[in-house]
Amino acid sequence: MRGWFAMKGMVRRKRISLDLRSSRFERSFDMVALDAPLEIFLNGERFTALLATPSMTEELVVGHLISEGIVRSLSTIEKVDLESNRAYVDLAGSDFPVGGALPRVESNVKIDPKTIMSGVSALGEEAKIFPLTGGTHAAALYGYDGELLIFVEDVGRHNTFDKAIGHALMNGKNLKESFITSTARQSGSMVSKVARSGIPLIAARSAPMDSGISIAESTGITLICFAREDGLNIYTHPERVPTVFETR
Repeated sequence: MRGWFAMKGMVRRKRISLDLRSSRFERSFDMVALDAPLEIFLNGERFTALLATPSMTEELVVGHLISEGIVRSLSTIEKVDLESNRAYVDLAGSDFPVGGALPRVESNVKIDPKTIMSGVSALGEEAKIFPLTGGTHAAALYGYDGELLIFVEDVGRHNTFDKAIGHALMNGKNLKESFITSTARQSGSMVSKVARSGIPLIAARSAPMDSGISIAESTGITLICFAREDGLNIYTHPERVPTVFETR
């Protein structure tokens, strides 16, 4: 129950029947993660709907539009109005989505493996909703020197990247000098979001998928998975982790 009051609006206390395996049931309570629909409208037209933790909604919308290739830059997004479970976005111009091939991430950033391992380890330390519910993913965005830029929890693993990317862009951060950590498996759809944002390195606690490795290789992203305090599996572009690359 620790942290329950701080998490109001993102978790809910639910009555349950707890099976004590003794031929009887006892009434009890459990904490569950809240999820809510969000409809996104672009220039008055319904574009898509997401299911997300009801927090950082504007960041989610901005990050989603960038990471899905709907727009290429923040300057295209003129205004975001939030009303209940809807987001109305005014975009400059009318030719959307932009689409096209995934861009190649060009960045000469070097990141110490200890900095990466520390960043992944902090996913558990920073989490507030997951310890209460077991129902969320987490992501954190760091500067290349290990400075925490934003930590995010959400019921959707894709949403965590969208919120982190949106927050960073809205606050003028240079994503080409950053890296992102994640609790989630890295599929092609996850890695594609990072490629469109320009982040050069992903470090995940979970497994990669073949599609994720392929996209990371072709877009120039360093993909690290099964990241723990005692080691890393580097699947693509190890040159951004210099102490590892130089001693191979």
